[in-house]
Amino acid sequence: MIVPMIIAVMMLCCSVNIHVIGVIEYVLGFIPVVLFASIGFLMRSIFKEPAKKILQYPLFKEDETRMPTTEFLLWHTSKMSKSQKRQIHQQVKNDFGITLLSEAKESQNEIEARLTIVDAVGKIRNVTRGNPILLKANYEYGFWRNLIGGLAWALAFVMSMWIINFFTVSVSQSWFVVAASLILLVALFDYFVCFGSCARYYAKQLFAAYVPGVINDK
Repeated sequence: MIVPMIIAVMMLCCSVNIHVIGVIEYVLGFIPVVLFASIGFLMRSIFKEPAKKILQYPLFKEDETRMPTTEFLLWHTSKMSKSQKRQIHQQVKNDFGITLLSEAKESQNEIEARLTIVDAVGKIRNVTRGNPILLKANYEYGFWRNLIGGLAWALAFVMSMWIINFFTVSVSQSWFVVAASLILLVALFDYFVCFGSCARYYAKQLFAAYVPGVINDK
């Protein structure tokens, strides 16, 4: 992808008789930036999918029916007052034509209530994407989630090297024990301290951005 782009730029430079060497150097100067950006995107993808399988789906379900954004709007939870929930329910109905289940209907069919909320939350996300505070909260949530994926790969690498060490180079076993222990400690800290709180913070900021004033976003 990069090579054809560079060739095309060089051909364009030659055709208009400008300082080709200077432009080539300028273009080549961007190659490390593009390369590192591509590597970063690839690594993010590699970490993201395992993190979803290991952390997000077991906690919040693949259909998002256990996400904090869903839990906040259920009548029987205490994340927000019923008055706040009514305002959001009404705004969702006005904006998207989605009627979230009443408290009585929710008690009769909680699964349907959750699925309806998931549908509404997806539309709320679409109309609040430009909010800078929400964007920051989303980045924080993504970081702590994807970190689990990175730690899973790191642990797999350390364990692989540990196994290989039994048959090849003799390195002290304590090195592998320490490395694996540190990875597990960071993973536990992420799981019990950071990930859940960031998910709840994102949910709070989402509704604060959607209906300003309905929820304290501090």
